[in-house]
Amino acid sequence: MAEALLAEETTGANEILGVQLARRAIRGLKGPIALPHYDDLAFADIDASFQTLRIKDKDTRGFHGKSSGAMLVKTAVDLKNGNLGPPEPMEPVSVSKPRPPATNYTFPDEDLLFSLVSLYFENNTFLPLLHRPSFERAVRHRSHRADEAMARTVLLVCALGARYSTDPRVHLSSAGKAPGWQWFEQVQICQHFRSEHTSIIDVQCSCLTIMFLDATANPRICWNIVGFALRAGQDIGLHRFNMDSRATAFERELERRASWVLLLFDTQIGAALGRGSTLESHEFLHMPIICDDEYWGSPEITNPRGIFRQPPEKPSVVAFFNCMIHLNRILALSCKIMYSSDLERLQVGLEAEGWQGKIVGELESALNAWFEIIPHHLRWDPSFPIQDDTFFDQSAALHCAYHHTRIVIHRPLISAAEGRASRQVSGSTTSCAISHISPDMYRGSARVQPSRRDPAPPTPK
Repeated sequence: MAEALLAEETTGANEILGVQLARRAIRGLKGPIALPHYDDLAFADIDASFQTLRIKDKDTRGFHGKSSGAMLVKTAVDLKNGNLGPPEPMEPVSVSKPRPPATNYTFPDEDLLFSLVSLYFENNTFLPLLHRPSFERAVRHRSHRADEAMARTVLLVCALGARYSTDPRVHLSSAGKAPGWQWFEQVQICQHFRSEHTSIIDVQCSCLTIMFLDATANPRICWNIVGFALRAGQDIGLHRFNMDSRATAFERELERRASWVLLLFDTQIGAALGRGSTLESHEFLHMPIICDDEYWGSPEITNPRGIFRQPPEKPSVVAFFNCMIHLNRILALSCKIMYSSDLERLQVGLEAEGWQGKIVGELESALNAWFEIIPHHLRWDPSFPIQDDTFFDQSAALHCAYHHTRIVIHRPLISAAEGRASRQVSGSTTSCAISHISPDMYRGSARVQPSRRDPAPPTPK
């Protein structure tokens, strides 16, 4: 009924332009992310055009957008070569190269190192940043002793795993600091971006750094690191495609995961601090593949159908990650519209009285559509209790994020109603002004069941 009323209300020809534009943007969130158009990938081979011109300056490397001067050069090269269609794909091969050996790092004892790596993966079920089988295999082969980039990654993973360890060695040399600090402080923040070319490991290290600092006494620094890492990833085109078309499907998926993890951090930290997003979600052209790490094939496989094989009968842990991505798209757009400045609203035509209520209704509709796509194994259903601990934790986090997003959406409307109510003298008028806001709005969905681990929480005031 609410959907029908919303559709009927939006058919009016006199609706202000700003609301129409906002409605169109919000409704675009209900469907899956569209496949990239050729126009969005037409500049994917700009770097190759530079190589054709024999321009060897290292500054010509990196991602170039449509408005760049490099696009003009590429167009000229294409016209000269008679190439006006999409670029021909190259045969994918692995292009990963180890960095110089690590000689000045201090790692945990070998038994503790293996334990901390295992604890990291067992407790980090929300952000599938690293591929566990290949990472643990590299640790067993002591790759961190020979590769400087791998050494930084292992140290950060150990620092995060130390949070869940009862081994007294995780507190050594870090008195008064967080467990694992002795390994975290060896990695200088953002130093790895000083190299000639940013790599996927550099971006992964940034994500691990943010995950560690976000739980310390100075989480605000995470905002700066997120912005720096997003720009570095954008410089090599991680948000659009792999700059080197020879990368394997294995490498491309890891890059895709790291890019979306950064975008989640950007949206959530930005919403917490009341700041805008660095990049928009529509800049990211590919969603992560819903396939758990243990069902990946060999890194040398070039065909995605041969490397990602999630059993149909096996619920995926990565499904939570994709659900959070879609929810964060709604959160980011909500913050952009509902918390915009007066000047921004004037520019897009959102100055008419009552525009907030219309946009809130549209955002609620987008949330309802998102709620319906939650996989069954992540839903709170009293008749089918969640038995798996991982899915239990993911479901709790997902529904908490859902209700937090609803509060973010409604908060400006509530503040406006309370402001109007405070200006009224009559108590009855005040009651009438905020009568459309029900306390039950934020008590949770009827689908939500109490936690099996804790007693039922008190009713929110």
